[in-house]
Amino acid sequence: MGWLLSAAGPAASQTPAEPVWADEFNGPGISTANWTLETGTGAQYGLVGWGNNELQYYTGSQQNAYVADGRLHIVARAASLGGMAYTSARLMSRGKVFGTHGRIEARIRIPSGKGLWPAFWMLRENGVWPGEIDIMEVIGSVPYRLHATSHQGALPNLFSLGSHLDAPSGVDWTQDFHVYGVEWWPGSIVWTIDGEPYFEVNKADILPNHAWLFEEDMYLLLNLAVGGNWPGSPDATTVFPARMEVDYVRWFDLPTAAVPVTFRLDANTLGLSASDIVHLNGSFNGWCGACTPMVHNGSGQWSKVVWLPPGVHEYKFTVNGWSGAADAMTPGDFCTLSTYGTGITYVNRYVTVRDVPVSLSAVCLNSCLTCGGTVPATVHVHTFRMHHPSVLGGSAAVAIAGVGVFPMQAGAAGVYRASVSVPAGAAYQYTVNGVPEVLPAGCGARSVPPAGGFQPFAECFAECVGCGICGDPGAAAYNPFAAFTAGCGEAPGIPGCTVPTAANYAPWATWDDGSCVAGTEEVCPADWDASGTVNVSDLLILLGAFGSECVD
Repeated sequence: MGWLLSAAGPAASQTPAEPVWADEFNGPGISTANWTLETGTGAQYGLVGWGNNELQYYTGSQQNAYVADGRLHIVARAASLGGMAYTSARLMSRGKVFGTHGRIEARIRIPSGKGLWPAFWMLRENGVWPGEIDIMEVIGSVPYRLHATSHQGALPNLFSLGSHLDAPSGVDWTQDFHVYGVEWWPGSIVWTIDGEPYFEVNKADILPNHAWLFEEDMYLLLNLAVGGNWPGSPDATTVFPARMEVDYVRWFDLPTAAVPVTFRLDANTLGLSASDIVHLNGSFNGWCGACTPMVHNGSGQWSKVVWLPPGVHEYKFTVNGWSGAADAMTPGDFCTLSTYGTGITYVNRYVTVRDVPVSLSAVCLNSCLTCGGTVPATVHVHTFRMHHPSVLGGSAAVAIAGVGVFPMQAGAAGVYRASVSVPAGAAYQYTVNGVPEVLPAGCGARSVPPAGGFQPFAECFAECVGCGICGDPGAAAYNPFAAFTAGCGEAPGIPGCTVPTAANYAPWATWDDGSCVAGTEEVCPADWDASGTVNVSDLLILLGAFGSECVD
């Protein structure tokens, strides 16, 4: 990836922690090198209402999109334009910032209210749809539910996969900034919230007659829609102007180095002779036959370690190259990936590789199951996060039963992290400076959650409750590791209505308690930041817009 994320690789001195591209929104206006403001109703694409019967007219006006205080502000207003009852803004990076694969994330605060539809998403650079990654969508009337979706295939054979994540009880995604992101790997996409994974789409999830469209350049979009088929229309409770704030958008490279992958086959049911050899054949060795022999441990178990780069790799177990028995899998088996060839459907096993070692459980030939008929332990990458209240820079590790002991990286203020490929359900324990934790009676042993299990907080050392329950800096129980404001034990900060145009606006409030009552909106002609007053910020916005073409 280069500046345009499309060809050249990053500079040799670049570390994985540095984005290959970012917009921190620190300039006087929206960067035209990064973004284009799309305008209109979608009619220019033959999609009035942008294909969803939306009710807004997107403008290039500073009243709907501007940069101030180090943030991008996208503002939806109740204002008639072009036959629509609302105005808003939609930014896209097509032709300017695009690329294939990476970790893409944005720190955003979104509005709530019936009929509002904030989104952070990606489309194919070649302009053909489908081929869409919806990184973040939240419907304003259901502010506690975060949606993640991918759209692939080819019209009319559209195939969409998605999921949602509900915030902890009593809170929602609109109360504060959150980092919404995806890790876009070859053959798979993982959705994250505040750095934690919660949903994955894999190439193997896609039926063979639906195209997997995510191995090509895609660009970024940010918008705040109003109305449409999904959110419905605003009502009297919806407060305008409604604001979506973006602190930054960043694009990182993902690791490309090969990692060890251990393949295992239980051949006890095959009746092999002493001269027979089990081979591993796959996309990684050109299905070469006898070039990758596996190692026999003397009791019918065969294994082989192969170093593979990130991606989805297909393979089969065979005996004596291709001259003996070979895997014959059934289409649709959970461990297989089906692809169409000329007059034939190929059905192979697959393994998804990212940036940590992978260890596969032993299975039987022709089956996704063990020879005992059970489902193998599911192995996935899990991020362990632990907080020690007093040891701020010590030596920490996580010991995982049947897997090993792994050092944890020390972060800020006593938080430690480690990402490990582990089976769901495996027991584990933390140690700090060589001292293992002892959990209180009644806690039970720690165990790895299923793949995609969401843990928004670090785990407290030697405690069975999550750290970081109170995330409000003004509360006595404030914990800097919290992701949400639930559990503070008091009213967090000063509650009240924080919307300047509401009838009961409370300028002293530090957080919005949902009490805002819609007032009669009278847009101040020069109040571009919708603060309720004409101030220095409005002047900077005006200067940043100097020379811009006005929208009729």
